[in-house]
Parts: sequence; C-alpha cells; structure tokens
Amino acid sequence: WKDDGAEIKSRLSWKKKKPTIRNSAYYFKPGFSWGTISSGGFSARYSPEGALFDNGGCTLFTDNINQLNIFGSYLNSAVASRYLEFLSPTLNFQPGDIGRLLFPSKALSIKTNTESCIAIAKRDWDLFERSWDFDSSPLLSEKSLTDAYYTFEKRCKTDSLALKELEEENNSAFAKGFGLYEQIDSKVSIEKV
Repeated sequence: WKDDGAEIKSRLSWKKKKPTIRNSAYYFKPGFSWGTISSGGFSARYSPEGALFDNGGCTLFTDNINQLNIFGSYLNSAVASRYLEFLSPTLNFQPGDIGRLLFPSKALSIKTNTESCIAIAKRDWDLFERSWDFDSSPLLSEKSLTDAYYTFEKRCKTDSLALKELEEENNSAFAKGFGLYEQIDSKVSIEKV
C-alpha cells in the first residue's frame, strides 16, 4: 500500500488488470449490507462506521442517517421482499436488483423502528465471541449455571419478541405507505427474527 496505494489505484483505467480499488469514497461509512448470494431470502444488516465492503457483501449508502435507517428498514420489509421475488427470482441479489426496487419519495416520511431493531440485533451479536464488543458469556453472569441459563433464555425470548413486533410495525408502515396493505402480510414468524 505504498504511497497510499497509488499503484493499485492507477489500475482503475486498466481493462484487464486486477486488483483495482473501487468506490473508496465510501470506505468506512455506515450503510446497510447484504450478501449477493442467499438461499434463505434477502436480508440486509446495518454496517456501522469503520467497516469495508466488497462484491460479496454489497452495501447501500446515503449521507443522511435518517434516510439510511428508512432504506434499511425498507430493505428488510415484506414489501421489498415481495418486489424482489419478481426482480431477482434467483439466489442472487446484485446492486442493480436492489436499485430497481420501487421506492416512492413519499416513503421517506415513513416512521420506522430501525434504531431499536439495530440495538436489539447488536445486543444479540455481542453475546458471541466473534463480536468486537464481546465482553463475557452470559452464562457466567449468575451464581449457578442453571440460573444463568434461565436468565439468558428469558432475555433472548424477550428480545426476539420485541424485534418481531418492531419488524411487523415496519412491515405495516411500508405496506400502508405503498398502498399495499391488503396485498402484503405484515406478520413475521419468530423463526425469521
């Protein structure tokens, strides 16, 4: 990465030489990322400031955090999922597919629960040693392993039900906002949370 990667950056104009650096203006910015291949359907996750992206995990960006939260909720909504059944009926979700999702400008006024959803998901993620913010196992929080397990189980159930409710509220808001309230089921099964 000598001279701030000057040699690699100069390859942008080359047609066949790799590697190249693309979209470096978006490095380390917050966004919503998704896997380009998924057998379990489309879903997007919040990518906080400080992360990178590539073509295996594409990312949607905007300079306005409120818009980013709305876009993130929309990408995870039942409305977007229904559109993607037509726009991308395979296991692949390319940026062009996501860019073709219908999103009327009036949808930017839809109130979402994105920040609460992110907080619950982050709290869950931080329970795993893979998380940079992992502190300790929740099974070490009580005097007995049995007590710790039941406390942990209760917390997980509470968080799952709260996230399910928030996602259903978001689904309802987008279904109403798009005039699809009778065509889109806003319910979320607990297995999908």
